[in-house]
Amino acid sequence: MNDAISIARATSAEDLAACMEVRRKVFIEGQNVPEDREIDGLDPESSHYLLQVDGRATGAARVRFTKDKAKIERVAI
Repeated sequence: MNDAISIARATSAEDLAACMEVRRKVFIEGQNVPEDREIDGLDPESSHYLLQVDGRATGAARVRFTKDKAKIERVAI
């Protein structure tokens, strides 16, 4: 197997857009989650992570920090 796999924090606008596109495909299109439930307004306060395989956006997740814990949310592959 020669697949180049990387997981990194999404820090650029391009990476964040790739995360949102993965989530859109998985949740809104694939699972029929209403857009207003998926895009819940909490993304700006979260850290986002992008999974790439051979340079192609393949997965995403967000981590939202609350007062006393971190919540791993919106995991999409």
